[in-house]
Order: sequence, then C-alpha cells, then structure tokens
Amino acid sequence: MISVDFTSVIFLLSFLVFLFLLDLFFFKPVAASLKARESGVDQQKEDLDTIHDDIEARISELENDKTIIGAKQEANSIVAKARNEANKEKQKLVEKSSNDMSIRVEEMLNAVEDDREEIFKSSEKYISKLTDLMKGRLETMLKKRSENLKDNNPSLV
Repeated sequence: MISVDFTSVIFLLSFLVFLFLLDLFFFKPVAASLKARESGVDQQKEDLDTIHDDIEARISELENDKTIIGAKQEANSIVAKARNEANKEKQKLVEKSSNDMSIRVEEMLNAVEDDREEIFKSSEKYISKLTDLMKGRLETMLKKRSENLKDNNPSLV
C-alpha cells in the first residue's frame, strides 16, 4: 500500500515547480537561441546560393570567352570556400550553444541541489515537531493509564 505524507507532497510540488522553471528559463530560451542561429546560417546559405546563381549567370553570358574556364573554377572555389566558412561558422555556433547549454544545465543542477537541501532542512523541522507532539501524547496517555490502574487496583501500587 502506498503511503502519501506531507513530505511527498512537498517533494512533488517542488519537482513540478522545477520542471516548470526548467521549461520557462532553460528549454524555451535555448530553443529560441538555436532557432535564431540556425536561421542566420540558413540566411547565409541563401545569400551564398544567390551569389552562386549570379556567378553562374555571368559565366553563361561569357561562355564564348576563353577565360570562362578560369572564371568557373574561381567561382566554384569561391563558393566552396564560402560554404566551408559557413559550415565552420555553423559548427562554432553549435559548439557555443552546446557550451552555453552545459553551463545552464550545471546552474540548474546546483539550484535543484540547493532546493533539495532546503526541503530536507524544512522536513527535519516538521519531523522534530511531530516527534515532540507524539512524545507528549504518549506521556499523557501513559499518565492516564497509570492513574486508571491506580484507581482501579490500589493494591498494585
């Protein structure tokens, strides 16, 4: 049989609050940050594709020229270089966001540990109060029973 006590309820509530705060302050901002960075990289890729299309259009206009081969090679190398730089930039951004996320996770774990310690401290107070209350009630019950025994059987005393 499962027993639910006040400490379990407090733990459940604090865990739900933790999940809400984690979603609010961690997952949504990180997702928004990653989305913004990804859209920036996508925009750069679109710009590169536009430049590549422009270069190909110019090359097609100059096909009769003998220097067209050199121009195509240069354009392809420029595009390849630009794509490599864009991929490197994307990798840097992903690594940076990963590092940022690791830092935020560490901060959240520290906050959870602090909350856990605070819950244990508060539960110790409640346990102490309950123990004192139970001790007082037991003493009262023992006194009453002792008095009842004395009243009912004076020879036992």
